[in-house]
Amino acid sequence: MKTETLLQNRQASCPAHGQTDCPISVPDRDKTHHSVRVRRVEMQDVPCIAAIEKACFSEPWSETAIGETLSNPYAYLVCAVITDGESEAERICAYGGLYFLGGDADITNIATLPAYRRQGLARAVLSALVDGARLHFAQELQCGEAVCAGEMAIHLEVRASNEAAMALYQAFGFVRDGVRRRYYKNPTEDAVLMSRVLKKD
Repeated sequence: MKTETLLQNRQASCPAHGQTDCPISVPDRDKTHHSVRVRRVEMQDVPCIAAIEKACFSEPWSETAIGETLSNPYAYLVCAVITDGESEAERICAYGGLYFLGGDADITNIATLPAYRRQGLARAVLSALVDGARLHFAQELQCGEAVCAGEMAIHLEVRASNEAAMALYQAFGFVRDGVRRRYYKNPTEDAVLMSRVLKKD
């Protein structure tokens, strides 16, 4: 997958798990979802993630690219799954990923299906990504493989107009590091660079 595509922070998601066509659906607001869980993305989820990409982005990731990302030992992808209270059907409604690079981590994306936004799913996904980075850092320290002595940075880029995403990142301790001019395309927009440093406990 192209690095410039991987390092875009975007918002979207996928509705179903275990379906080959993975149709996008809208939730019934009168129904109660009795469980939400965050888990690792699996190969069988690839059609769902690809469907989200195709539905939401002008330059979507292909199934091949997503599959290659999952096969990369330095990639960490998670998804938020909602179980419907009546039908027990599962839907992947948010997902996100990061790459471990040179002792640090880069968040590639955090995405929530528009119909499921403002329900805390992006927050749950981000929390899982930070926990995954922290665990990876701890394992590197334990094995004596940590590149940096005692700390690890998590980096990300976000569209300058995406104030909601920036507020979420700031709530998790991310700070602004600068601006990358005209980084995003379709439409062209600046990227705000943010990071959070994890220190050895």
